[in-house]
Amino acid sequence: MPAEEFPCADNPRTVHVHHADAPGIEPGAPKAALICIDTIQPRADYADPGAYAQAARDRFVDDARQIADVLYGHLPGGTLDALLAEMLTRRGTQLRVPLPAANGLVYESGDRRAYLTDSGTYVISDGGGWLPGTYPDLAAALAALDQHEEAN
Repeated sequence: MPAEEFPCADNPRTVHVHHADAPGIEPGAPKAALICIDTIQPRADYADPGAYAQAARDRFVDDARQIADVLYGHLPGGTLDALLAEMLTRRGTQLRVPLPAANGLVYESGDRRAYLTDSGTYVISDGGGWLPGTYPDLAAALAALDQHEEAN
């Protein structure tokens, strides 16, 4: 189809994948689907953070449902399975590792930081990113930071 029918078609980041051979698609109906990621996420409204958080949550759910509808309607099952596995692999640590609690910073020295998480464990960073693992108490978290520093 011509690029003018697909506003993102000439984008160098366009990804082309195979679509399912769907016998239920009517003759002449487009078999291609376009997911165009071209809208900027609005900045947080700090005057009313609760309303902003709810609106953002609603927007994320709506976007996710729209993408899922297109993918489920067009991709072969094997591609969907592989995509789900890839996404869970990339984001899986967020399912396993607790996130720092609000005001969870409990130790800071230069780039070394330890945070209390929302589940009562501790996570650490060294300025270059999060270090793997969770720790039962602050002493264990600081010992892990020391061990990481000695190894590097």
